[in-house]
Amino acid sequence: GGTSAEVKQIITVEPAPPAFSFFPADAHINTQQTLDPTVLGIAEGESPCKQEFDIFSVDSEPKAVEGECGKWTIERKWTIVPYFSDAVCTGTFADSSSRVQTIYIADETAPVFTYTPEGEVEVPFFENFRSANPIPLTEEQTHADFAGMNLVAEPTTTRSEDGPLVRQSAAAGDEGTCRVRGLAQHTRTWTTTDKCGNSRSFSQT
Repeated sequence: GGTSAEVKQIITVEPAPPAFSFFPADAHINTQQTLDPTVLGIAEGESPCKQEFDIFSVDSEPKAVEGECGKWTIERKWTIVPYFSDAVCTGTFADSSSRVQTIYIADETAPVFTYTPEGEVEVPFFENFRSANPIPLTEEQTHADFAGMNLVAEPTTTRSEDGPLVRQSAAAGDEGTCRVRGLAQHTRTWTTTDKCGNSRSFSQT
């Protein structure tokens, strides 16, 4: 009779690893805005084999942009990894993949006045109307997400500029003379500026 042979073929199917189905674009924000991923975008993924997976992100330390005042970058590294991969037990990310979202940060906000003198004051003519009033207090402000990161364009400087004494009315007999009696007005403008040139002003009359 005839002879026969049997051959067995073993086919091993490796599950395709999960992959990103959506990846957030790089973001440009200022120091008054948030770093929250729900605002700047959250990466999403899919698994061809319906395998469970996890997606997480880790932010780098802020890095100053060379030659640019008040600008920094943060790299947000997104990683997608099978839920039951070696990462759970050993810390090796088998079948994982990563991408980086870059967040560009700029301090474009002027310091704010935390204390200012009265907006209008009355000074008798026999007093020096140009005498120094209490200097306003200012500070740089930033979103709570940046607290402790020192991402502000400090230091700030505050200066005052005195306008001319403008005669509003004359006392009897002063018409046509250089005397300044009666009612006059003088405006002092305080300006606070950070090291990157962002400024804000307050005027006192």
